Amino acid sequence: MEIYAPKLHLIEVQSEKRRINVAGSSQPGRYRLDLAWEDDDPGSLIAVHLRDDDGGFAVVTTPVRPSRHCNVHGWDSVAVKIVGQSPTGKLRFCAYRLLATQTQGRDTLLVLSQPPSSDFMALLPDSTALGSVAMAGTHETLAFFGGPISQCQQPATGLYEQLESGIRFIDVRLKVVGTQLIAYHGPQSQRLDFPTILSTIHRFLQSHSGETLIMSIKEEIPPFHPRFSALVERDLTVFNDDWFLENRVPTLGEIRGKAILLSRFERVEEKEWLNGLGMHPASWPDSKPYVFEWDCSGTRVRVQDWYRVGSFIQIPEKYRIVVESLDPSLDAQLKDPSFTLSFASASNFPLALPTTMAKGFGWPSWGVGVRGINSRLSYWLLERICAGQKVKACILFDFYRQTGESDADLASIMTAMNFI
Repeated sequence: MEIYAPKLHLIEVQSEKRRINVAGSSQPGRYRLDLAWEDDDPGSLIAVHLRDDDGGFAVVTTPVRPSRHCNVHGWDSVAVKIVGQSPTGKLRFCAYRLLATQTQGRDTLLVLSQPPSSDFMALLPDSTALGSVAMAGTHETLAFFGGPISQCQQPATGLYEQLESGIRFIDVRLKVVGTQLIAYHGPQSQRLDFPTILSTIHRFLQSHSGETLIMSIKEEIPPFHPRFSALVERDLTVFNDDWFLENRVPTLGEIRGKAILLSRFERVEEKEWLNGLGMHPASWPDSKPYVFEWDCSGTRVRVQDWYRVGSFIQIPEKYRIVVESLDPSLDAQLKDPSFTLSFASASNFPLALPTTMAKGFGWPSWGVGVRGINSRLSYWLLERICAGQKVKACILFDFYRQTGESDADLASIMTAMNFI
């Protein structure tokens, strides 16, 4: 087994019955364990003792043999016990067990420093380009109602909870109802008006002034309403100081305590949006299985938004397209990265419901069922971390806390990726 604990220090590895030899590596944070005896004692546990530079101590305990979930999904989360908190309390730990791959040849115990999910951006330098941050987002952020056809997020993960848990891109779809803007997904009202959404964002930014977030706004049509643009501007103006409305991709230092608008609608009259529409693509191709690009005042914005699949049989194909869209962001040599936005969501009634595509179905751990996109992407992201790579992109998920049968969620994995 290999231990990879970037920016952490291994103190010792203990077993209930045996002494474990640990070999260092030329790569910082990597250690190899001699577990040649595992076939003789497969039920044994090993305890890995670690500390961070901030004075925190933790113990990660894992069986010598991987769990059933790990054998099926390729990964699993591992419990971490904090035995000594750092004086500042800034960091905590998270751990994952990954099965051996052909390239690695051995199982990996991955242990990461986990910053506070509600304030992780505050720990990044002001000069950080937004496109170089690993960010989790939610597709149809407010789609809590409508059953299996319309629901894309768990009701327990309301907007404020999403932001607290590390979500930094929100996808809002609005419809004009009378003189109000109401969140909708298709024909289903999500029972939330736009001023309440803006008030929630304001409250979060007031409490977490080192953070930022991006909000995409799109009109849920048909029918197209001629006053949509004016009504969005009317409601947003009340919170105007919270918003960055320039059509460019800023650095973190420019937009801490503010939200960035990404407008997927057009102004109807020239007198509207005199301060700008925020990041504003000239077009947005509908459900194309490739990455499209636009220039945002000198920054190349790359978007993958293929969602209209035929059935759940295309889960592997959707997963492949997401991964291919993210591959260019892994280049560590990029000094001025593009901004990559990739939707992990997909659906089509009746054979590719959002919940089926994201979570899969059946009991994959028992060999009956299909793994969803979320579980597959979790494994891929963890593999990238094990390889010392960071995804410099924003990925939008349905049911971001549902990754199979593990306790881990995708926002936590993406957040931790910024600190390897």
